[in-house]
Amino acid sequence: MNKDKIPSNVTVVLNNISEQTENLFGSNFVGFYVHGSIAMDCFNPLVSDIDFLIVIRAKMSVREKQDLAKILLNAKHDNPKGVEMSVVLSEYTKNPVFPTPYEFHFSKEWAERYRHNEVDLTKENSDPDLDAHFMIIKKRGVVWRGLPIGEVFSEIPKEFYIKSLLYDFDDLDKNILANPVYGILNACRTVAYLQSELILSKKEGGEWALKNFDKQYLSIIRQALLSYETGEKFFELDSEMQNSFVRYVKGLVEQFS
Repeated sequence: MNKDKIPSNVTVVLNNISEQTENLFGSNFVGFYVHGSIAMDCFNPLVSDIDFLIVIRAKMSVREKQDLAKILLNAKHDNPKGVEMSVVLSEYTKNPVFPTPYEFHFSKEWAERYRHNEVDLTKENSDPDLDAHFMIIKKRGVVWRGLPIGEVFSEIPKEFYIKSLLYDFDDLDKNILANPVYGILNACRTVAYLQSELILSKKEGGEWALKNFDKQYLSIIRQALLSYETGEKFFELDSEMQNSFVRYVKGLVEQFS
């Protein structure tokens, strides 16, 4: 992914946050890596997060976590979905484990908790999603600041990436009700990896499924892609079709995993 293809307003946000975080961590800073839809050239400001990962050498202090929360809360942007990021230690990017421990996490959903000091900054945490993020960075990520990806990230074991995908996929029934666009397209890219080992974005996963899924599900996949690309509301999913799609995709996952 060429940085020149990233929208200028997103570039400003990433430059601002990466500069402040590198200053915050000083010699402890390893790198700032962009992943998700931005790195995979399908960013839509209406529905996409600004996704990035910060890698450091040694554990964060509580004060550093407080300062980083302030940087992110004060970051100026016009992206409705906001920023989603984590800080991880280089020992885990070089020696992957599942689930991966993290030092700090922030997203739109966490912002209010940070504002009201409701996050326990002394707690040890881990996130099954991080192995999937590492894989995206390794295969398609963007170095925004710091060391090259090859020096920081080892190859992610296939079984860890599958566990990470299936952790998210296991909530398909709930996801497809709460957010049908995410649930449908994420299911598509999960099957694409299990069947063909393709590392795809949600958009690419939907496009792949149009060529590989049973034709009775193509209309809802097209609708999910349209909603993802335009930000328009997804039509109300018929419960019978929803249940049929869930059964179909779970059957494919069982077949290929």
